[in-house]
Amino acid sequence: MKTFGALTKCLHCTAVLHGVVRQGMYCEVCQLACHQACSERALHSCHGTLVTEESPRRPDLSGYGTAIEGWVKVPRPGGVKKGWVKQYVTLCNYKLLFYDEDPDRRDQPNTVTKTLINIGDPGFQCHTVLSADVIHASPGTIPLIFKLSQTLLCDPNKPFTMLVMCQDEMEKNRWVKIINDVRSKIPKTDPLVFKPVVLYNNNQLVLLKTMLCASVLDQGRLLLGAEDGLYTANLVDNSVEKVLDMKKVVRVDLVENDELLVIMSGKQPMIKLLPRSAISSTDGSDDTEIIKIPETKGVHMFHTGTTKAGGHSLLCVANKRRVIIYEFTKIKGFSTIVR
Repeated sequence: MKTFGALTKCLHCTAVLHGVVRQGMYCEVCQLACHQACSERALHSCHGTLVTEESPRRPDLSGYGTAIEGWVKVPRPGGVKKGWVKQYVTLCNYKLLFYDEDPDRRDQPNTVTKTLINIGDPGFQCHTVLSADVIHASPGTIPLIFKLSQTLLCDPNKPFTMLVMCQDEMEKNRWVKIINDVRSKIPKTDPLVFKPVVLYNNNQLVLLKTMLCASVLDQGRLLLGAEDGLYTANLVDNSVEKVLDMKKVVRVDLVENDELLVIMSGKQPMIKLLPRSAISSTDGSDDTEIIKIPETKGVHMFHTGTTKAGGHSLLCVANKRRVIIYEFTKIKGFSTIVR
């Protein structure tokens, strides 16, 4: 796996290599970059010949791979009256991905996806605009603008909309046609879709502004990590309760098999373990039983899971120099199996 410093496409399927680090595979002989899933079909044909971006298979409008890409402009935060900002957009795998321009490299996009729009959304629309749709735009730019909208993964009472401005009217018509052509080829299936529900807004829960992470505790409660400790949010009565004083809770996960909470907290983050039962009984006092793992100080990330169905729960911790894997043997303990 290789970390690409610039936005890179798979030279097998032509789709973008997503992510910030370790986005895909790379052949040092022919310099071919591809997704890990594409590697068996792409890299086995390496004969030592240099591969360039002009040599992959030609993309089509089936929806897979890159159908269209290029620079456009989108409104700045605050709307059209604040002006427009340049962004790079690509349509691949039924998704529109928007990227900011890399501040260190002119006319080059960075690797972080700024906005993602799923054109498979049942409520997705792509169409040209009228002057009434963009009241703050100058009359000469209206023929260059088209509008995108979606209803999923946003406030159900306020569909997400986005204006896009192209360099000329011909380019705008090309974008609108290709986007709608690709959408018409989406398989007629019933994909698993999650519809968001607004539980709290800023008026109901001021604390939400300072929250750093969240996790599901049980059917009726959420765990919320904040700068000053751990909270529970009751979804039935909309109440919030502080259950633990702790500095800067960056992430919290529940290991259900062991009824254990894994907490990453502190200015120099460290992994701490807390029995799930303590959340129900604790009143936020200092006598709450917490198990600290000192050797995880400075942790960058962690992940929990099992090696196989029915296996013991594992905790994988990564810091700057190493990865440590722990196996949970009981609620109050763990044993190192890989270092």
